[in-house]
Amino acid sequence: MSKQKVLDTAFELFSRDGYTETTLKSIAVAVGIKAPSIYAHFPNKEELYLEVYRQSQVEYGEFFEQFAHAGADRSPAERLHQILFGIGEFYLSRPALFAFHLRHLVATPTEIQGVVSGAFITAEERLRDLIHDAYTTGCADGSFAPGNADDFCNFFLCLMDGVFLQMRHYDAETFMARLNSVWSQVITFLNPVPAS
Repeated sequence: MSKQKVLDTAFELFSRDGYTETTLKSIAVAVGIKAPSIYAHFPNKEELYLEVYRQSQVEYGEFFEQFAHAGADRSPAERLHQILFGIGEFYLSRPALFAFHLRHLVATPTEIQGVVSGAFITAEERLRDLIHDAYTTGCADGSFAPGNADDFCNFFLCLMDGVFLQMRHYDAETFMARLNSVWSQVITFLNPVPAS
């Protein structure tokens, strides 16, 4: 039994059943081992969950960093578009990860929330850097109206959180139509006002 097999199985069960309903025994049964064998890798369920969550955030961060490298020669607006639409691309191709992150958002016990938040903030900071770079480049080259980069990053990250939640309520076609509508508003907001 490998540590990664335990993590992969725990991820499946946490995604399907949530933190509270998933037990070390249910993970062990799914792996095909006895529950005490899990303790060779993890001292308790909380640490196992935290490692599953950390790995999910690494995958999320790496996805957007690959986007950034692939789009480094694109305009600032194209880079922001790529990041915003990347939410849909990332989660629509990973339904189990979407379920895991959604369950995490609404049902993580308060006793582990603080530790888990650290992994989220680390991943968000990487994403913030990509947004900040695209925005400041656009302001510098005149393609965006000048503004406060930190404020814009906060706005854009909150927008991305909203996009994530929208995926829960709509089919893929409706979701994409709404996302296109949101993008049209973002780009209108960013466009510099022509001189009169």
